[in-house]
Amino acid sequence: MAVETGKIVAAKMNVPLYREVLLIEQNYGIYEGVDRKESQFLNNKRNFAYRYPGGESMMQVAYRIYGFIDKIKEEYSEKKILLISHGGVCRIIRTYFTDMTNEEFFHYTLENAKCEEYEL
Repeated sequence: MAVETGKIVAAKMNVPLYREVLLIEQNYGIYEGVDRKESQFLNNKRNFAYRYPGGESMMQVAYRIYGFIDKIKEEYSEKKILLISHGGVCRIIRTYFTDMTNEEFFHYTLENAKCEEYEL
């Protein structure tokens, strides 16, 4: 859905669209495509270092997203950048710019189609 939104925004603003694989959602491995409301999954989700079998940990996701933001800061420090992504990625981007406790992180949600602005 983020790619479709990006295409619409890019066309309206007449700007190029770049698809960045570093901004994909967390790979939940064996939990992809199944109900994630079971207690074992939710307990593991609170452990940011837990790597899902066949997937990745939240820390691994944060590492790749933080690396991407560092690259953006270096290459585009004087420009405005629009990132369109899903909620989990947006949550991690927020932690890059804003201190959050683990509980705040766990409960933070960004409404669909809502924008947040950060200073590079």
